[in-house]
Amino acid sequence: MKNIEFLKNWSSELDDIKFILKYLETYPDLLDLLAIESLIKEDEIIGNQDEWVTLCNKYTGKEKDFFKEYWVPLEINEWEFFIDISDSNYPVISHIYTLNEKQPYVKTTLFKSINQLMLIKDQKENFEILKENIKSLSSQNSKGFSKTNSNISEKRIGE
Repeated sequence: MKNIEFLKNWSSELDDIKFILKYLETYPDLLDLLAIESLIKEDEIIGNQDEWVTLCNKYTGKEKDFFKEYWVPLEINEWEFFIDISDSNYPVISHIYTLNEKQPYVKTTLFKSINQLMLIKDQKENFEILKENIKSLSSQNSKGFSKTNSNISEKRIGE
């Protein structure tokens, strides 16, 4: 690993993520809904995170300010869904690229806690809300996005 300092600082959290990924493998319907085709395997987490940290360190400008090395991508070489390990609840987040030059990226929180994601399959009503939110997120990403017209956060899961 090139980013040894990162590993020293976040090793406990990355160990937690290994267990979370192993659990998520048992929910293919949920992974399909999120369009996650290549969920990171527990033995790939260190190498994949090293690549992500290296990429974050190469960013300049708005990307450098927005993307965080402590976001753990859920897919190999895909940067759409992340678990934020800087928050002990491990929220699941995504981002939207906007046409706004001042704020070209907007972070969206899909789940305030990894527990919400892990329990969603057993909660049919919330699973339907997730489907709507994912559909809306995909639509916004394909059309461009303006913070003033976002409807991503209108329906919150578990609230």
